[in-house]
Amino acid sequence: MASSANLHCTNATDKQISYANNSSLQKKVLLKTRPFLEDTIKDMLSKMVPVPCIKVADLGCASGPNTFFPTCEVMDIIASVCRQAHWESPELRVFLNDLPQNDFNTVFKSIPAFNGKPCFVAGVAGSFYQRLFPSKSIHFVHSSYWLHWLSKVPGGVENKRNVYIAKSSPPNVSKAYFEQFRDDFSRVLRFRSEEMITGGRILPLTSLVGALLIPQAKTVVLYGVYSQNRSSTWWPRFIFFFGFLSLNYINT
Repeated sequence: MASSANLHCTNATDKQISYANNSSLQKKVLLKTRPFLEDTIKDMLSKMVPVPCIKVADLGCASGPNTFFPTCEVMDIIASVCRQAHWESPELRVFLNDLPQNDFNTVFKSIPAFNGKPCFVAGVAGSFYQRLFPSKSIHFVHSSYWLHWLSKVPGGVENKRNVYIAKSSPPNVSKAYFEQFRDDFSRVLRFRSEEMITGGRILPLTSLVGALLIPQAKTVVLYGVYSQNRSSTWWPRFIFFFGFLSLNYINT
């Protein structure tokens, strides 16, 4: 597995290529997929005994205008559910995760404006292809646009000078990326299963644009849906809408 030092992340100091200047599409995804975020959290809370603190992780938080958006949405949904059920609203402990190269200084400078919320925020630097949190500590994991980030480029791939998988790409190219995705996604599920409570949920979101263009890409995504690991069983719910794929996993 590649070390986090060798992985790429868009930094706020990268100007034109920064996430802050290239995040409008991700914002649209977050807005359009809110019904499934709400659905997932409501279902999770309905099957939980009320707790004083709910721990949420946002994998690949980046640094930009969307960094705190998922957290705000999660907080609003939890508050709404608690009001309707006449429960006392729990405190929220939010872990914002990204690679060490992420501009966490900019993220932390934004926290004072966010502190009016009943929420405690911490940054967790590291790759989601490794352990990030203590065992059985996380209730809910959110992540948007991360399934396409592999831990490394598959070895021995010759792609006819293309920087993407095209119709002219040799079969071994899509197979190599398929196998790399399979290994990476299985690793993600294994580590998250160790970190999450029983009944915890993962809601990763990704675009299906590549799947519409390249049949192999759709196969790669769907293989991840059915991944299981030795220490936990993941119950998947996958929904196609607005050109996006929502994968809702329950740790059992």
